[in-house]
Amino acid sequence: MKFLAFLRVSDWQTQQHFQLPVQGKDNWTKWLTNKGYERIERVKLGNSGIDLYKSKKENLYAVCCPKLALFYTESIYINIPQEKDARLFFSTIKQMLEALL
Repeated sequence: MKFLAFLRVSDWQTQQHFQLPVQGKDNWTKWLTNKGYERIERVKLGNSGIDLYKSKKENLYAVCCPKLALFYTESIYINIPQEKDARLFFSTIKQMLEALL
């Protein structure tokens, strides 16, 4: 039996949620790339990292939170319209997760 892991995706503007596979041909990183997002910053946290993305197609940002130990923190927030909001969110998550390490 094959176990499929999924990443929770939250749309900042619409407040809608959906899931994308962590691995496979339709995984979340390929989905982000297809939507025009590219990583512009990464902060290492333990064995993982928190990532900030910017869309090349539109002026939108995304923040990806890593899975950390036993906590269910792995998720991605997309369609953040303001860079200052994305960076504040990125920084806040970084501080919260650093406190858990």
